[in-house]
Amino acid sequence: MPAECQHASITQGRRSARLGFGVEAIAASSTENVHALEEVQDFDTTDMGDPEGGTFTYRILPEPILSRELARMAHATTLPSTHTDHVTFQPCSPLEHENEDRLMAEEWDIPGYGSWIFNAVLDGHVNSFTVDYVTQNLPRILRRNLGSALAALRNDAGPDAPYDSVVPRVLQKTIVYVDEQIYYDLVDALPLNWETATPEVLVNHFAADTQAYQCAARCLGGCTVVLSLTDPVRRTAWVAALGDSHAAVVRRSGATMTGTHVNKLHNARSEEEVAYVRSLHPTEPDIITDERVLGYLEPTRGFGDMWLKRPKLAALLMSVNQEWLSTSSLAEYGVQVLHPPYILNTPDVHTIRLDEPNVDEYFLILASDGLGDCDTYVELEPPDLAVVWANVLHAELAKEPATEINFALSLLRAALGGSDERLVSRNMTVEMDDRWMDDTTIIVQRIQNRSRQYE
Repeated sequence: MPAECQHASITQGRRSARLGFGVEAIAASSTENVHALEEVQDFDTTDMGDPEGGTFTYRILPEPILSRELARMAHATTLPSTHTDHVTFQPCSPLEHENEDRLMAEEWDIPGYGSWIFNAVLDGHVNSFTVDYVTQNLPRILRRNLGSALAALRNDAGPDAPYDSVVPRVLQKTIVYVDEQIYYDLVDALPLNWETATPEVLVNHFAADTQAYQCAARCLGGCTVVLSLTDPVRRTAWVAALGDSHAAVVRRSGATMTGTHVNKLHNARSEEEVAYVRSLHPTEPDIITDERVLGYLEPTRGFGDMWLKRPKLAALLMSVNQEWLSTSSLAEYGVQVLHPPYILNTPDVHTIRLDEPNVDEYFLILASDGLGDCDTYVELEPPDLAVVWANVLHAELAKEPATEINFALSLLRAALGGSDERLVSRNMTVEMDDRWMDDTTIIVQRIQNRSRQYE
């Protein structure tokens, strides 16, 4: 047996059963050796772009198996009623690396105002408590607040009053409210004298009170969000962004496709955002270190991370027995929390017209930062990303039948390697103990320009 084949077969025997064979198959008999050699031909090795990082085995998946397996792993789904496609992808073992992205795709019937489309991509960090809390509460509260605001508008100004100025305010206020509730839930779950309580009392409290523990976990973790809300007549969409996920709109005019990145990224790599954060803390020159806030966190806005938003919380949360942030890390970064907040909870809200002249249809893209950070795109700036994504959708629309395409899956496939089956296979099946790519979640909503249908 050639050395490279021997290495590949023995390596697979030690690793996960999904690869389909083990060391026993090699030694069983000469016939079984032949079968094993045939199976080994489906494998190759890679250094994942780091020659000094080691060599790893991956399985080469031929078409159509490759496409089917990617769709399965990415939970590719289409919602026909809203013309929305979505995927969420993390190829690393869920036992070692849980996908902390979340997505929401819903249709809301607001009495008197028809059917609204709500889509959101959330990207969690540190733990899943914060992102799960926001996933459970944000759509419920936003829908309630939107309904109340529209009802008040109807009562005050009549049923035909424009709601263009109402919706952005509702989006911004709701996002801030949900974030602040994370803090107040913790305060409600603490002893009344928590600010003067001994560490022992607090340790025992968090150990005995499940609710207090969960509230504390939400304050330790965090998440970003990018969401869209489309009105019933499909003439306007609003995008709210908090953090460094992506929103882009692709416009199709005949055979021409153009892509525009909608939001600025709220992270410590953005010169504009860094300047803004520094302006809020003029006496703290080290607020941004190593492209991270206080040297710790890359997003500059988001839900949670309350110990970076409120005084005294870092010390309090040292009493929580948890595995995400060590007490030494809390002490190291917490001592720098002099004039919070350092992480902001105010989103940017953008209005997108869906009835522009000469535009036939729109593709509204929401994606976690994992899409932009894929090896294929990591060197591109947001405006360039939108152009590339427009080209991907343009190529997909040229295929037949275009109506069966999941556009979110197409964007994911392009990011993983496109037509390069070996590269896509590598990114899906490489056998590594370390996480080799970020969680990647994508929503694409296809919207016809209704004003063009009657021309």
